[in-house]
Amino acid sequence: MTWSVSIVDTVTGKNRQRIHFLPSSFTWERVLCGGGGGRATFELGDREKYFGLVNFATTLPLAKTLVLSWEDHAVYAGVIWGRDYDRATKRLTITHRDIWSLFPFWPLATTNGRSVNVGDHSLPGNGGTLSLETLAKYVVLAAQN
Repeated sequence: MTWSVSIVDTVTGKNRQRIHFLPSSFTWERVLCGGGGGRATFELGDREKYFGLVNFATTLPLAKTLVLSWEDHAVYAGVIWGRDYDRATKRLTITHRDIWSLFPFWPLATTNGRSVNVGDHSLPGNGGTLSLETLAKYVVLAAQN
């Protein structure tokens, strides 16, 4: 039974780098209806172990997400928000937060003053004349596309 860490694309979830070894430390937390996060530290002094797998190109903030898995089942995923490299110790520290950290920047609906857009669906007027049930329907349709 083993833990593993992967670095995936935040938008698509496509597995870009599967790391078959653990960082020297990996902290994380899950918070019900709220954001959790932590840090992952990689000791890059062992170049054979980390060469090309964990570096600034593969750990771009917001573009990449760290996934912690137990026996190939994802337990936690944290969007990379920051990273710091200490040249003296050859240590890369990555700060990550779960999906909740993106929600303040991810609008459910947008408007151009004449209509409300939910995903690819344009609602007539300002959306204020539609029932909550109709608005919920459009949100579900947008999520399915």
